[in-house]
Amino acid sequence: MRARLRSIRLGSGSQPGWARWISAALFAAVLLCFFLPFASTSCTLPGGYGNGAQGTSTVYHGTDFLTGSEPSLNQNGVPPSNQPESGVVLGVQIPAILAVLSCISGLAASLVVRRRRHLTALCLAVVAGLLLILNQLSVRQQIADRISHDFNARLVSGKVPSDYVNNEPGFWLALLLLLGAAILNGIAVQRERRKYHRTGGV
Repeated sequence: MRARLRSIRLGSGSQPGWARWISAALFAAVLLCFFLPFASTSCTLPGGYGNGAQGTSTVYHGTDFLTGSEPSLNQNGVPPSNQPESGVVLGVQIPAILAVLSCISGLAASLVVRRRRHLTALCLAVVAGLLLILNQLSVRQQIADRISHDFNARLVSGKVPSDYVNNEPGFWLALLLLLGAAILNGIAVQRERRKYHRTGGV
């Protein structure tokens, strides 16, 4: 019986030896993605956006949603307009903050939690992913509303404000990494359940 318990313990510990570190690395990578661009305005927007002239693009990084800071302006060789910046700062986005907290919790769960580690990390990855999508939909709508309010009369026929809002690589990469974390921990949960049934719940 003692040898059997020892083999079970070793078996359950061998998987977290690699799975938990990969899971933690995925959550950490998601956090780093917030330093990348998440959304931007199209350079084809008639009249430009904020103090950017037409041909420029206003780029929102993930950190802009966490701190409420001013987005960056990609001038593309075009000098900025003389208009004062108006309404380009979106402010702090609660879903983004909650997504970051979920990723931090997922990272900690992957390394620290011993009981139901993978199930906890799986749930946190799903929650973080949903919050990330909710945040992206929210900021896209906020940017589109500002475009509609300021430039609706100048939009190209057949275009709507949301057509001038782009999803940037930071968002897609973060979502892909969370999907990877969810799949990894989901597989680990299934393996743990099969192992539990094989050993009769010992």
